[in-house]
Amino acid sequence: MAMPIVIVYGPPVGKSQHREALRRTYQCVRIVDAWRPGIPLWAGDLALTNERPPYKGIRSGVTVVPVEEALARIGATA
Repeated sequence: MAMPIVIVYGPPVGKSQHREALRRTYQCVRIVDAWRPGIPLWAGDLALTNERPPYKGIRSGVTVVPVEEALARIGATA
């Protein structure tokens, strides 16, 4: 099974505070906090960013999730 690459984006409302729960939920192995477009991501990365999509050059297989959706998935609120 391929390792996911997940980008969680949105305002600073709890992404970093809940990074471990997000990492586990999205089955990632590494957290890239304060990610910016242009910083390479690898299989298994969870990128947390305030940058809004669309991101030019994002390869297929990358899941982009709004922070509100990601926090709801772990039972937290923004």
